[in-house]
Amino acid sequence: MRLTREADVMVVLGAGLGFNSTFHFNEYVGADTRIAHVDLESAVVGRYFPAKIAAQGDARLTAEALIDATMRPNCDPWREAFRSDMATLAAERAAEAELESLPMHPRRALAEIRATLPEDAIVTLDTGNTCLQAADRLAHYAPVSLITPLDFGLVGFGLAAAIGAKAAAPDRPVVAIMGDGAVGYTMIEIQTAIQHYLPITIIVLDNEAWGAEKAYQQEFYGGRLLGAEIRSPRFDKFAELCGGKGIWVDGPGGVGPALEQAIASNETTVIQAKIDPGALMTLRKDLFKSP
Repeated sequence: MRLTREADVMVVLGAGLGFNSTFHFNEYVGADTRIAHVDLESAVVGRYFPAKIAAQGDARLTAEALIDATMRPNCDPWREAFRSDMATLAAERAAEAELESLPMHPRRALAEIRATLPEDAIVTLDTGNTCLQAADRLAHYAPVSLITPLDFGLVGFGLAAAIGAKAAAPDRPVVAIMGDGAVGYTMIEIQTAIQHYLPITIIVLDNEAWGAEKAYQQEFYGGRLLGAEIRSPRFDKFAELCGGKGIWVDGPGGVGPALEQAIASNETTVIQAKIDPGALMTLRKDLFKSP
C-alpha cells in the first residue's frame, strides 16, 4: 500500500484497480500517481482511476514491449524498499504462527493453513471478516489457485465454488475456507460433494458470529449488537452424517494436522475450528461516514 500510494507512476497490466485491491480511494493509489493502464478489455481501462495513458492490449505483449524499451530508470532503491517491507511482513506472519491464545486467534489458524497447503492446492474463500484476513495471509504458487467472491459479498460462495473447482480440476486438492454463518447457508451442498465423488475440504473458522456485521456494529455503533451473534451446529458431525469425514479443532496446533489428514484421505471433510469471537477487523473505516 505504501509503495503504490507513493508511486510517481504505476503501469497497470491486466488489472482493474477494483474495490478489493484499492477500495477506490487514495490510501492505496496516490492522488498524484500517474497511471498507464493496459487491458484487453477496453471498458476496464480507467474505470476507477483516471489513466494518464490508456491502452487496449494484451498484458503479455505489452510487458515484452516494455522490457525491450531502451529507457530504463534506476529501480534499485524502489526494489530495496519493497524487499524491506516484505521482510517486515514475513516477520509479522511468522509471529502470527506462534500465537498460543485461547480461544484460537484466526491468524494462527490461517498460519497453519498456509504452512500445510500443497503448492498445487486451489483455495476458495467466502465473504466475511475471517475470509478477508485469509485473502491477505495465504500463499499461492500456481495459476488459478485462489477463487474469491471479491466485493460481491456472496455468503455461501466458498462451498459451491470448491465443488465447481474440484469438478474442473479433479487432480488438485481443493480447500474452502469459510465462516460458520456462510456454511450454514449452503451446508446441504456437503452432501452434493459426497454424492458426486468430488472430495473437497471445508475449513469452518467458527467465531459464533456474522463477523463483518459484528465488527461494523462494534466500530460504528458503540458495540450495540443486533443479530450479529449466532450459535452454529456441529458441521463436522453433519459431514459424518452425510457420509464424509468431520474433524473438530478447539485450539492452536490442530488445524494444520487436520488439513493434512483431510487432503490425504481424499474424502469430503469438514474441519470445524473454534476461533476467537473478539478477533475481528473492520474492512472499511469510511463505510458509515456522513457524506
